[in-house]
Amino acid sequence: MDSGLYERAAMIFLDAAELPHGQRAAFVEEACGGEVALRDAVERLLAHDDVPLSLLGAAPGRGAAFLAQQIRPDGHIAAAPSDPGAMVTGAGRPGRRTVHPWAVSLAVLAIAVGIAAVLPRPDRPPAATPTAVPDPEVAAAAMPSPAAVAGAPGDLADPIASQRQLVEQRRTALGPDHPETMDALEALARLLEEDGRTDEALPLFERAWRGRARSMGPDHISTLSSQQAAAEAHAAAGRLDETESILRDLLERRRRTGGATHPATIVTLGRLGEVCADLGRLDDAEPLLAEAVLAAHQGLPRDSAFLAVLLGRHAACLIALGRFDRAESAALEAERILVGAFGSAHPRTTEARSLLADLYELWGRPDEAATWRTRAKDDRPPGLP
Repeated sequence: MDSGLYERAAMIFLDAAELPHGQRAAFVEEACGGEVALRDAVERLLAHDDVPLSLLGAAPGRGAAFLAQQIRPDGHIAAAPSDPGAMVTGAGRPGRRTVHPWAVSLAVLAIAVGIAAVLPRPDRPPAATPTAVPDPEVAAAAMPSPAAVAGAPGDLADPIASQRQLVEQRRTALGPDHPETMDALEALARLLEEDGRTDEALPLFERAWRGRARSMGPDHISTLSSQQAAAEAHAAAGRLDETESILRDLLERRRRTGGATHPATIVTLGRLGEVCADLGRLDDAEPLLAEAVLAAHQGLPRDSAFLAVLLGRHAACLIALGRFDRAESAALEAERILVGAFGSAHPRTTEARSLLADLYELWGRPDEAATWRTRAKDDRPPGLP
């Protein structure tokens, strides 16, 4: 399944995640236009909507829909102009984190690439067979059916306990490092993280990553996806130094296995840039984001929405550093791509124009700031404030 499909799915997902649950199915059906594979990818992303994006300052276990609610209704950056660093790092008043729309979009694309790596699909290379795995027929007989697991006593009242039971059943039937055991272990870790129990979730994410590395190899696509999840778990626990270390190792593996211009490599570059920014190292973050943009220019279509997201993220970092001339070029290119891809009234286009307004406001060019702010407001879809 090609990366372009997941790029499109991620953008549709981001819009669908902001809708009430009762309106999502109709929206997805219309947006996908009858493309079964695209609709399936969006639905899988929606099923993972609670993947934590704590690198962006959200509470543990909150997904894209929660982050979208942190953006002010007019699409403007929540940080005051006197605190431009908050556009990138989330710094600001004590106890408050701010989220820029570009950060949300890039994180969702990262999720899309990560989930694409682990979704069941016919073209995935077979994993290496784990050691000490029982005969498949014996294992299948030992595994309870989904209906039996779903009907276990206390399942509805305590999904965490039910998932723990499933982990143990798979460990017994399939082996401790079997990919399906690791799937169940990661699902348990996510449930714990959603429940605010990040200290309990973190070692499970680590075990899933290490287990896949042992059974499938450290460079297998599923192992790399679990490594990304482990990095996010460290970030959710506030351990950004460890997050950076894991992402740097992951980046080298992505480059080696997929190449410098592979979408997964580009996403990891962007995420590493975000972490450096969160650590207050904007001078380290900027070249990483610049490299991601360059790789996207080389490896992606010129009108790619993925490229536009990276350009906007880089522009926000440059604004925070006071490098307004370079930020202007990146932000204008992002806005042009989004207008061509989605039209003037799309929320992503509005965000790009709000970013330009912020840039000119901080640059001391109020007339241009007012122009872009007006364009962002005038082209907003009917019904939005």
